[in-house]
Amino acid sequence: RWTMPRTILPVLLLFLLSVPALASHATQDSPPPADPAGEPVAAPDTRTFPNIPSPNGLAIAPLTQRLYVTSRNSNQVLMLDAQTGAVLKQAAVGVLPWGVAVNPSNNRLYVANFTSGDLYVLDATTLARITIASLGSGAEPAFIGVHPDSGRVLVAGHGRNQLWVLTPDGVIEHSIPTGGNGAWGLAVHPYLKRAYVGHRDSANVITFDGNNNWQPIAGQSITPCGVTGHPFALNFNPVNDRLYVACAPDQNVSQVKVYRASSGGLTLVASLAAGSGGPDGGGGIAINTATNNVFFTNSTSRSVTVIGSNPDRVVATVQAGADPFG
Repeated sequence: RWTMPRTILPVLLLFLLSVPALASHATQDSPPPADPAGEPVAAPDTRTFPNIPSPNGLAIAPLTQRLYVTSRNSNQVLMLDAQTGAVLKQAAVGVLPWGVAVNPSNNRLYVANFTSGDLYVLDATTLARITIASLGSGAEPAFIGVHPDSGRVLVAGHGRNQLWVLTPDGVIEHSIPTGGNGAWGLAVHPYLKRAYVGHRDSANVITFDGNNNWQPIAGQSITPCGVTGHPFALNFNPVNDRLYVACAPDQNVSQVKVYRASSGGLTLVASLAAGSGGPDGGGGIAINTATNNVFFTNSTSRSVTVIGSNPDRVVATVQAGADPFG
């Protein structure tokens, strides 16, 4: 089993600021919108938020400008002012909190706890606990996705290779075998109502159909990093229908694979070199839907790779501090 990542650096937080609400999407299979190809991209503004204990996962509520950070070693989730970095509230959660997601439409915050095998549902304003959903012994929930229209919460379980689908208030509706080993990365396509789950050990990414009780879609599995590689984090941009996959082709997360998503499946459009993420995962992926720029963290090389779109290309590398991860 791959070792767990050690730390991430709060200097990346500003890359997620001012993310707007999702742009309108005319049709499910419409081509990506026009984007000035080759135009220079301004260097991202970075800001360090100090004294955040062992940060692990990040989520932002764009309208309230609240940033939520899971603190791995202290078993807490913190709510920060996304402009100043001030810690506004904090709350105890389960053991080894990992993925975190916020749904602004119902003001719910979700935290997946890797070691205790549960999902905490919190009020996103007060951090008051609403419920705890147990996913079972050995579940090892990692990443979380939220389908915005239905409010359904999706959780990938690394230990049991399950995809859990829960109601907005944390009631389990479906527990679905993912069809791979080492389930890890998770991304949600809001308009097609699909989920993509990556498997670190079996090297595949499998598509699940929310219009069919989130069952896997036959014939739409991909192997983005090669049969001996390992897909780690996933993220999806609904504005241009792009799925981004962090790849470790040789025990080092150092590539980004870019796919265009449609109802017919996933089509590779770019394979890009990033910095070195090391063997522990690196490769956190954040997306600014206003610019379609993507930020990819490189833990070992202490940098962030900035990826533009149309054409999909690396437009900048920004130096960060020690061990950037999320």
